[in-house]
Amino acid sequence: FSTRDGHFQFKVLPQGLTNGPPTFQRIVNQILGPNRWKHVLAYIDDIIIYSQNFNEHLKHIEEVCLLL
Repeated sequence: FSTRDGHFQFKVLPQGLTNGPPTFQRIVNQILGPNRWKHVLAYIDDIIIYSQNFNEHLKHIEEVCLLL
């Protein structure tokens, strides 16, 4: 964005912009990639990891943490 003091660029996603949430959601979807719908879902800043059993769940948590 530009002001009379010069040109500036955001280094983080500012709060309150109307296109902020869709942009963030698209980035999270890209990061999760092929794991989406296999064992992880994301909605804005919430990530849901689901599994059939506890050991599988631990594996899925580790996979998602490595992606993030």
